[in-house]
Amino acid sequence: MKTSAAEAQFGREARLQAPPGVRVENLTVRFGQKTAVADADLTVKSGQILAMVGPSGCGKSTLLASINGITDLVPGVVISGQRLVGNRPIDTMSSGILRRRVGMLFQKPNPFPMSIIENLEFPLREHGVRGRGQRREQARDALAQVGLWGEVKDRLKDPALTLSGGQQQRLCLARALVLEPDVLLLDEPCSALDPIASAKVEACIDSLRGGYTVVIVTHNLAQARRIADEMVVFWVEHDVGRIIEAGPTERLFTAPVHPTTRAYCKGLAG
Repeated sequence: MKTSAAEAQFGREARLQAPPGVRVENLTVRFGQKTAVADADLTVKSGQILAMVGPSGCGKSTLLASINGITDLVPGVVISGQRLVGNRPIDTMSSGILRRRVGMLFQKPNPFPMSIIENLEFPLREHGVRGRGQRREQARDALAQVGLWGEVKDRLKDPALTLSGGQQQRLCLARALVLEPDVLLLDEPCSALDPIASAKVEACIDSLRGGYTVVIVTHNLAQARRIADEMVVFWVEHDVGRIIEAGPTERLFTAPVHPTTRAYCKGLAG
């Protein structure tokens, strides 16, 4: 759905201020008879990076996708609780505003089957940026922000799929950033990459601190410890995903309260 001029202006005005935080309050997500995550509460402070960790199948990605309404599109899903960007519930926003304010990066790179530059200009057109010069400037800035401009500036019209896997993932990150979001959701963004490419993407994520509110799902505990200000640990209890502990990242590694957190962070569980 295209963004109206009024919605685009709303987004521009919102981004002149510090990025809003994110709150999830008593969130439960059910798919048919299966409860994926229950009674989840978390707070992501403005400009901070929060990591969600835990074994596979404990609700991390479900909760992440619910923050920008992707989960709501699944047939038969039932969601209760509150999800707020700043103080505004996401279900009071149009899809145009929500997609622009809350960007998302997935596990596997998913560039559009078009040129490198079109991967950035296409979403800008869809969200109401009509001037070609403005689109080019925003695209260049986004590519520079992820360290990709110097690598692709002479091949902007090449197909995006000719880039390496790591470059494709940074292009997808630039595609999210080009819309100037407030919040970025990252679902295991480095898990499909080699160590060198992963390090470059991680460095990009780390550089976003302060300018964006970031939530990242990762199975890499070392990565979470390196880049996250706060951490949330998920676990499956009685076949339901739940948050078992949350707090400053370093505290959860050095002085966790929950015994499962202690075992998981030491590599003894999960």
